Amino acid sequence: MSSSIKADLMLVGVTLLAAVSWIMSREAVLLMPPLLFMALRFLLAATLLAIVGRKPLAQLDARALWRSMVVGLVFAAGMSCWVMGIFTGKHVGEGAF
Repeated sequence: MSSSIKADLMLVGVTLLAAVSWIMSREAVLLMPPLLFMALRFLLAATLLAIVGRKPLAQLDARALWRSMVVGLVFAAGMSCWVMGIFTGKHVGEGAF
């Protein structure tokens, strides 16, 4: 299989995962408060990444860790706005704007 076809298949896979994520996020905020959902989502992701990437993570210096935390906080703020949009909107597409 050529690398072009592999890249296209990976792009389709990522697109499908993103679509499922939107639908699952909509269902999740119907069951729990949006910010609790985001907190649990980020806690689970951080735990998984800390376990999987513990060796590279241990090699980071304090400055790199600080920068990573700042980027993570900005990303969390953006994701929280997105989830609040999904929560307050009538359908999932409204959360995109």
